[in-house]
Amino acid sequence: MHAATVPEVPHLKIACPSCAAAIAGGDINIAAMSAVCRACGEVFRLPDAAAATSAVPSTPDGSQRPRLVTLEETRVGFTMSWRWWTWAHLFLVFFCIAWDGFLVFWYAMALFAPSKGGFQWIAVLFPICHVAVGVGLTYFLIASALNRTVLTLDAHELRVRHGPIPWLLGNRTIERKRIHRLKLSSTVSRNRGSSSVSYALLAELDPEGQVTAVRSFQDAEHAEYVARMLAARLEVPLVET
Repeated sequence: MHAATVPEVPHLKIACPSCAAAIAGGDINIAAMSAVCRACGEVFRLPDAAAATSAVPSTPDGSQRPRLVTLEETRVGFTMSWRWWTWAHLFLVFFCIAWDGFLVFWYAMALFAPSKGGFQWIAVLFPICHVAVGVGLTYFLIASALNRTVLTLDAHELRVRHGPIPWLLGNRTIERKRIHRLKLSSTVSRNRGSSSVSYALLAELDPEGQVTAVRSFQDAEHAEYVARMLAARLEVPLVET
């Protein structure tokens, strides 16, 4: 029987060290500084107040969740998702229209317009590389408009998926217990006087190894939020480089 119990307090969130389930206020023994997990039966000592408050934060470091991110928390993890589309893709819309439109005009002329000497194979074969670029850019634009990245953390693994348009690059499944540290990496790319920054979240694994867990971030706020939220739930250190 508990010596003393407290009701659930919204800002005090404690997770079971065994299964990561959230601990109800009624299962906390303040006098003995211990708690019991209803999910797995684990009995453990409470951390100090500061650690207990941040054990399962709804937002890391008190930061606000970016609007583009949707979050659904569970007892042992969460599901987080975000769209790929940004206003920066609008330029690509007009570029693809111009590029693909020119190719349609070119092939219409090459295949159907009368020409001296018969059919002009060189006119058909010459823009093949341009066709490949057009197909790739158009596919990327459609994927950017429709796709979402879904990151799911459960009791056993971390999963990263992109869809509904098939996009194999970046799909990842990592055993939760193997992740011992996260690293948020930023890379600056410079081109003709302008620069851009890209972000990647790396997972360092036991016993050895490192994999890119997430690479499709839109800005620094987005990258930092996902990284800190994931590190808090995994209870592993986060290094920013």
